[in-house]
Amino acid sequence: MNSGKGTDKDSNLEINELLTASLDQRVESIDAVTSAKLSAARHRALEQSNSPGLWGLFSPWKSGFAVLSICVLAMSLWLNDNDPTQPPSIAASEQSNMLADLEILASKDGVEFYESLDFLIWLENAPENSG
Repeated sequence: MNSGKGTDKDSNLEINELLTASLDQRVESIDAVTSAKLSAARHRALEQSNSPGLWGLFSPWKSGFAVLSICVLAMSLWLNDNDPTQPPSIAASEQSNMLADLEILASKDGVEFYESLDFLIWLENAPENSG
């Protein structure tokens, strides 16, 4: 098994050497004009890599300040939501209604049972018709 791995490494080394030799030959055969253009492009790329670019735009200080600002805004909105001068929200009563509906749906009794209970409560509370 080890001999197979060694053979793979040897063949990879041979391929790398052949590719390197081929590329070196092609580099030597490039004319002067193309070589100058490649050199100029390389220098431009190096100059651009030294400029701040996006890293200057998103520096750690600016990013930290942005995160801090968002946190302060979120906290202020959250704390102002509990203003005692505002009327109580309907959410509490809606939540209790949803829980009651959930209990009805989760119970073993059918919905018809609860409908009949509603009818009996209405019938009990209804004024008697004198006729």
